[in-house]
Amino acid sequence: AQLAMIHQLRREVDRSLARAQAAVESGKRQGMPYRVAIGKAVAGWARAQSGDGRDGIRQIREAIEMCDQIGASLDRPY
Repeated sequence: AQLAMIHQLRREVDRSLARAQAAVESGKRQGMPYRVAIGKAVAGWARAQSGDGRDGIRQIREAIEMCDQIGASLDRPY
């Protein structure tokens, strides 16, 4: 998820989306809900930047809800 965030900060939408999706998948396989949540948040940003604002915002909201459910607040301001 961190690599996806680096691409996000560099405004590399396609790379960010690819890394975010990879983070979501690996997080699901490894049972790491925080990784899934952050991956979803960055993927949502990438989708919104690509013109799919509705789906992007939906994914970001899901990510925030996931963070709330697991008690993760580290990247909440982010």
